[in-house]
Amino acid sequence: MSRACGPRFGRGAWILLVCLVALPALGQAGTVRVDDTIECPALNPSKCAPMAALLKEGPAAMKTIRLGLRSATQQVRDNAARIAARDELGTAGERCQTLVDSLADTPDAIRGETYGALGRIRHGCAVPVLRRVVVDPHTDARNRIYAANALGTLGRSESVAELIKALNDPTMAVQSAAAGNLGRIGVPSAVDPLIRRSLVVVTAPSVRAACAKALGQLTNSRAIAPLSILMHHKAAIVRLAATRAVGMLNNTTVVPLLIQRTQDETLQKTVINSLVSLGDSRAIPALGLIAKRSEHTLELRKHALWALGQWSIPEVFKVIGSLLQSDDTTIVTATVTALGRARATAAVDALIPLLNAPNNDLAQTTLWALQTITGKKYGPDPGAWELWRKSSP
Repeated sequence: MSRACGPRFGRGAWILLVCLVALPALGQAGTVRVDDTIECPALNPSKCAPMAALLKEGPAAMKTIRLGLRSATQQVRDNAARIAARDELGTAGERCQTLVDSLADTPDAIRGETYGALGRIRHGCAVPVLRRVVVDPHTDARNRIYAANALGTLGRSESVAELIKALNDPTMAVQSAAAGNLGRIGVPSAVDPLIRRSLVVVTAPSVRAACAKALGQLTNSRAIAPLSILMHHKAAIVRLAATRAVGMLNNTTVVPLLIQRTQDETLQKTVINSLVSLGDSRAIPALGLIAKRSEHTLELRKHALWALGQWSIPEVFKVIGSLLQSDDTTIVTATVTALGRARATAAVDALIPLLNAPNNDLAQTTLWALQTITGKKYGPDPGAWELWRKSSP
């Protein structure tokens, strides 16, 4: 075969085509991925080294990529598309146009990787094609999703109209992809369509969740009211997405709303994270209450204490200082850690006795906390710290 074809194609072209076929198997081994730097020698130098060499040749390899894109084998076409996204192979415009041209004779069922590669190249020549595909009812739903994701990667505002239209696609997965990529592009004109889609009665929970996430990414205050509704939705996936989104809005008016939702056991950890991201000290009492309640899981109580360590204000010690007397060593250690991270100077006198704790982890954590709060290094002897306290103003 190589003898017959040799006069038509160079040796390097056939080597690259061999590699196009070989790369998926190599990727399954967990070492080689087309989208990453190729680390061939450790895995299969005989097949990968020529690929690395051809990538270094840059634009000269595009002839072989075009051959791969015309292959009758989907595996070869897919790998050719992935490799065409590599910057080493020449200008973005040339690579983009090569992929767009290849679509003319690529069956619809196997175009997905090409659409994905067009997004990764990030060139404007792909936008008109992808905009048509994402709203084409005759295109396979999977490819509409690929196109939506590629438009999100490109991040062009002119794609927003088609993605908004795709929010009403008959396939839920396409609706979710459209919502998610509207959030990635970040154009304010998407806010109202996302709100409407998220609140329509027939909307699936997965789509509502995608809309909620996108509204959070858009950080528009108009999203507060609909997100507050979604935080009470019967589906946990929707409540969680809405709670995360509220924390992304950078709007402290939502703090009371989040505090109220600490009563929902499904949301508690997510609420804590959202309160931390907003950084409003009004959250401290609510977080302290979670940390103190023994009926909560140990993991949740520790997470609340971790959150409280984000605030370097005296109120932190007032709220959780009593936990230093807990019978649960794990809770005491987490409390000490929180006070250290908060640099709670009011806690120093209460911490010093814990240097004598029989639990070594607690004693070591206490020493770290004291050093962090005071900037002093008096070692593990409580007496040295007490002398310092007596002598300090």
